[in-house]
Amino acid sequence: MGPCLQVGVDGLLYLEEDGPVERYKLAFDQLRASALPSQQSMELIARVMRDLNKT
Repeated sequence: MGPCLQVGVDGLLYLEEDGPVERYKLAFDQLRASALPSQQSMELIARVMRDLNKT
């Protein structure tokens, strides 16, 4: 596995060692697998926005 550049809320993290790179790749793959499809994500966001505007 090659180097990995991780962009986070607090800056950038450059990883070269296989262990950390593989852990970040696994975490990203798991997040992507559990994410809603784009259309469902947009519908969920719109519904939450509507609900928040009702209060």
